[in-house]
Amino acid sequence: MPAPTRAQLVDGLERGSASYAALGVGTIREAVINLDELAAYQDAAEQGRLSVRVRPLIRVGNELTAEQAIALIEGLGVRSGFGDDWLRIWDLKFVMDGGVEGCALEQPYANDPANSGHLNWDPAVMTRVCAAAVRRSWRIGTHAVGDRALRVLLDVYEAVAAFFALEAVARKSGEASELAATEADQATTKLIVASYGLAAALSLVLRRLPAGRLPPMSGPAGVGAVAAGLALRAWSMRTLGGHYSRTLRTTPGQVVVDQGPYRLIRHPGYLGSIVVWTGFGVASGSAPAALAVVTLMSAAYRQPTAAASRQRKKC
Repeated sequence: MPAPTRAQLVDGLERGSASYAALGVGTIREAVINLDELAAYQDAAEQGRLSVRVRPLIRVGNELTAEQAIALIEGLGVRSGFGDDWLRIWDLKFVMDGGVEGCALEQPYANDPANSGHLNWDPAVMTRVCAAAVRRSWRIGTHAVGDRALRVLLDVYEAVAAFFALEAVARKSGEASELAATEADQATTKLIVASYGLAAALSLVLRRLPAGRLPPMSGPAGVGAVAAGLALRAWSMRTLGGHYSRTLRTTPGQVVVDQGPYRLIRHPGYLGSIVVWTGFGVASGSAPAALAVVTLMSAAYRQPTAAASRQRKKC
């Protein structure tokens, strides 16, 4: 069946909104639309053909890479709340799992032991995209049905919230907030980000193995380790002030800092990240997952640590 034209979409919106109005509905929230459908809504609103107020959610598809999704969000040029009383953009819409047939569960389906549903988004990718959206003042709505989908979604939301909490408390504006890599960075930031995604994926996969289960206290212990790692990172950020940057870089006049955690640890920010991910792995309740995450993140930070040490000698 061919896709409807924009004019046909507008005709349909006119009839559909009139039907809602006839039932006494004054405002609808359109759960998910694409950019073509948004354009049709704009046409209908401008032509006075909407009989109800509309609050649409714009879809950010999981088929996109992180870069493509962020480009889509930036290309919109607006944010949540843009519009007028008839047509006002509500938020961005993500879909974490399927419906009844594909919702992501912690346990297999009773009538299909080989199937436990699926996650549409890689947690690390979704975290990155959501952080980019929040930075641009977007609200986020997510479809999630299964218990596994809800758990992973809450992990994503918590990671985004923790990131911005740290940013608000500790990071200064200016060069420290820039994402562009310098020559000193030597691609270490890309390596770390890729390792974050792999660590999250490994934890989700390995925690499903029946062997190597950790005791029940691993959950609270893992959460405690995450909190301790975040605290160490926050302390490091506060100590360095405006010199604490997202990518490895030095600034004119920067000197070697030997205060705060730097009196005891050469790279406390990196150590804090490793402790956070160690806690993440332990909280999964799986010894293989914890071991894999610790090994991966320790290896991933080896190159950044060496590069930072070289820059330290130049200061």
